[in-house]
Amino acid sequence: MEIAGLLFIGLAVVLSIAWAASNLNDRFSSSLMFLFGVVSILLFAIVAARVLKDGSPVLDIKAGQYKVAFVYEAGDNVSIVIESKTDKEVKKHLRLYQFKKEAFDGQIRTEATTLTVIEGGDFKKLKLE
Repeated sequence: MEIAGLLFIGLAVVLSIAWAASNLNDRFSSSLMFLFGVVSILLFAIVAARVLKDGSPVLDIKAGQYKVAFVYEAGDNVSIVIESKTDKEVKKHLRLYQFKKEAFDGQIRTEATTLTVIEGGDFKKLKLE
């Protein structure tokens, strides 16, 4: 669900609780206002978790071919930066992916320009060309 949808649903819930609280007695309205606060905090946490990124690398990738910006090999891990375009915009974005060396088929070429991901069931094999 998109962020706008989450915000709309949350706003509807919050307004419903506030309306109910204004039409009831004081003790019950206090309880509803407390619930209003809890729902607001939960909604904020959900939206913030979806919007704010922590900068950690992506560990999963779909099958297909990707344009590689650069490859970095360190220890048992291979970090790959992939150029991607969003459907709605023409802007290019860089995404950092990190995989174990065992996931690659063949030699890991740091000068590669294409990453091919082949998927068979739960198994994925990566190839840098």
